[in-house]
Amino acid sequence: MTAGVLFGCLVGGGAVLGLAVAAGPDAWRRWRRPRPGAEVLPGAWVMRDVRAAALTAAALGELGAGQGEPPAVRVLLVGRDHVVLRLARPAAAALPGRWRPDPGGSRGESWSLSTADLSGVRRLPSGFPAVVTIGRLEDRDVLVDLRQARGVVAVDGDGGQVLRLLEAIAFELVTNPWSREATVVLAEFPADVVLPAPGRVRRTRTVAEAVTMAESFARRPAGLLAVVTARTPPAPDLDRLRRLAEDPGGAVVVLCAGTCPSARWLVGVTTEGHAQLNPPGLRFTSIAAALAGLRRELLLVRGGSAVPLAYAPDSPAPGEPVWFREGQGAGGPERTVVLRAPARVEVRVLGCVEVEAPGPVPPDRRPVLAQLVAAAAVLPGGVSTALLNEVAGRAAPEFVRLLHGWLGTDASGQPRLRGSGEGWTLSPDVRVDWQLFHDLAGGTEPSTERARLTNALGLIRGELFAAAEFAQPVRRALQEATTAFQARHVRCVRRAAELAMAAGDLAGVEWALRKGLTLLPRMEGLWRTLLLFQSEHRPERVGTTAGELLAALGSDGSPATPDAATSRLLARLGHGEIRNHACP
Repeated sequence: MTAGVLFGCLVGGGAVLGLAVAAGPDAWRRWRRPRPGAEVLPGAWVMRDVRAAALTAAALGELGAGQGEPPAVRVLLVGRDHVVLRLARPAAAALPGRWRPDPGGSRGESWSLSTADLSGVRRLPSGFPAVVTIGRLEDRDVLVDLRQARGVVAVDGDGGQVLRLLEAIAFELVTNPWSREATVVLAEFPADVVLPAPGRVRRTRTVAEAVTMAESFARRPAGLLAVVTARTPPAPDLDRLRRLAEDPGGAVVVLCAGTCPSARWLVGVTTEGHAQLNPPGLRFTSIAAALAGLRRELLLVRGGSAVPLAYAPDSPAPGEPVWFREGQGAGGPERTVVLRAPARVEVRVLGCVEVEAPGPVPPDRRPVLAQLVAAAAVLPGGVSTALLNEVAGRAAPEFVRLLHGWLGTDASGQPRLRGSGEGWTLSPDVRVDWQLFHDLAGGTEPSTERARLTNALGLIRGELFAAAEFAQPVRRALQEATTAFQARHVRCVRRAAELAMAAGDLAGVEWALRKGLTLLPRMEGLWRTLLLFQSEHRPERVGTTAGELLAALGSDGSPATPDAATSRLLARLGHGEIRNHACP
């Protein structure tokens, strides 16, 4: 699956999620859209690769089907239709299920399983909470059991790659269906690390706080605790973490960035993402690259896309929520709403332009500088030198200096305002609601469609590029670039309304249409759609909406004159007098 396609997986009854990999296309489709059941487990899962997770879960279920403790896994290699297993210690007898000796590996230590071997009855695997993907080897996922390190796991090498790999491992731990007993503690990680299942993620400002938390957990363990540090811990803290990681009970696993002399496993990663695990000398490509695309999108689960029960113009926008369905409660479906961690720099243009950045900016220059930042975020080539000169004149060099000071530098020390011979653009780590809208509205996975579109519309706060906010040169440049966006926005609104109507959610229909009109208040086609909807389902609101329509048409100072199609509709609905009153 591509990184931009996310699947939400709910596990029903005792059936293994994803066994349908082996059961043919029809079963696979049914698994992706499982029927709700009384035994749905809490939590909805967002996964990097749903097919690989399904196959891995099925294979681990086979491995744990025997009596007693399951065999100790060192490495799993998961391909499209088969799994290769390497045990920490050779097995004295045949493995449970249909695992077969792998002819390409050591006797008793290397085993294989194909999808054709999977039996028809599956259950969620248990006993493997620390089995996690760390990379790719050719066309296969590489998984290891972190508990088999029997001590600290150090990840060393290129600084940026190290943090991204640790973040990816944390992501896998909280999304793997067989790791549902795992809780992750992130120590000293930057705020922009975003993980699903936030109830299973803890953050600490210092390694010492994480150590204290882990020691408390170890006294009364429940499941698995993974402590992940963004730097090499100080010697006293590292020694305490080492003792926890080396405890035979295996309740705590520890991963540290940097060189840790006491580490039992060492993962070295290069700038290009090539990595090696020692021991056993396993080479692979870091999984961080496969997760890079997920950082640009909101992580959405299949199904529900809750919207306000009623539209209120002054109600706060949902922002960038991640909806997690938690199952059935006493009053119906229960959901937990979690906001993404704030980005260091955010630019919001779907409404009044807002720029949040760490540096200082003179108050008298802030409005015009915010306009230029918005243009840099939206225009395909950024702010051209010609546009900058037209706005700033002789003060153009000063404007560039102020923008650099306001936006600052990214994690690699590079300026967030990127200059070239053609103009100025923004670095990829600047979060822009315009781009988020495109990412969400442009997704293709049907099972997340309503959630994606609802969240896209939730980013809207007001009118798009209102005339009063912009200098004429900037507004002119933005208008030329927004025609395609307006068309996409209207399609998004109409489709979100269609999906809400299909679900019998009348409030959701009106909410979607109103969101469309919030951004484009003089788009008469959307007003007509809203009036037609209300005339059939909420006729008592038609008169009020007709008045709002005329007020919106004249809000930019132009005559409040509806077009012919709108005038005919108003007359047919019995509100032609409102039009006539507005246009003497």
